[in-house]
Amino acid sequence: MFSNRHLKNKIARFPLVRVSVVFLLTSASIPHARAQQPQIDALAGRVAEELDKKHEKTVVVFDFVGQDKKSTALGQKITDDFSDALKKSSASFSVAGRAQIAQALEENRLAPQTLYDAELKLWFAKKLTAAAMVLGTLEPDGENLNITVDTYSVKDGRALKEFKVGLPLSEQMKSLLNAPADAGKDESVGLPSPGANGYSIPACLYCPQAKFSELAVKNHTQGTIVLIVIVGTDGQAHNIHIVKGISDGLTESAIETVRSWKFKPATGPDGAPAAVRQTIEVTFHLYNQPH
Repeated sequence: MFSNRHLKNKIARFPLVRVSVVFLLTSASIPHARAQQPQIDALAGRVAEELDKKHEKTVVVFDFVGQDKKSTALGQKITDDFSDALKKSSASFSVAGRAQIAQALEENRLAPQTLYDAELKLWFAKKLTAAAMVLGTLEPDGENLNITVDTYSVKDGRALKEFKVGLPLSEQMKSLLNAPADAGKDESVGLPSPGANGYSIPACLYCPQAKFSELAVKNHTQGTIVLIVIVGTDGQAHNIHIVKGISDGLTESAIETVRSWKFKPATGPDGAPAAVRQTIEVTFHLYNQPH
């Protein structure tokens, strides 16, 4: 079908050193007590009823975000309240909330910031072997907060049903609305860059090329994905963070490939193996095959 085209994937070679600035987000203090919001319980009940109809057995609930796609302390609190209510609304399925997602991210050597859009969340929901996923959007409207919840089938990414609810913004909620989300600890902060100050550059021992997805080929999607990773003393990439991604499954392909790479670790000024903060570029390129 694509006989007139040739696929080429380039992996940037080391050294690739970038000067970068890391913004640390301070964790807001979020009360443990649930807000008196029967609307959240009712919303969870409606979602549970729909998931029961679809016979879904495992559901993952991602952080509720604002219209700018960013999470806040309020979004995280409402996510926790909703997840708790969803668990109580039905015994027919299990619910993976923020705690389970955080644990799975760590196990997969991914930074929390990796899940910044719906496409990547769907990919990660598949890694969690979830059957359905829930995404929520918060929209302040004067003294009220509008919440939209979308449910999706993880198998094919198909939208199942959308739910909406509004609730009054309490003073506590207002204070959390503009507070930064708890982004978790950034393990790369303070780590040295390779090729400077006595630190050597990790050497690729096994670095296969990433593969094009079928959708990317179909849509002729190409470009460069930029990742920042920790190359640990174990020779693996950890805390993978997306600086620049590409749609149609290419970002996911790059992440999966880099997770499989094996390095000879960098060494520090004392000659001992050392963890370093490394920038990696994965370039996907489509070009016409000459006749």
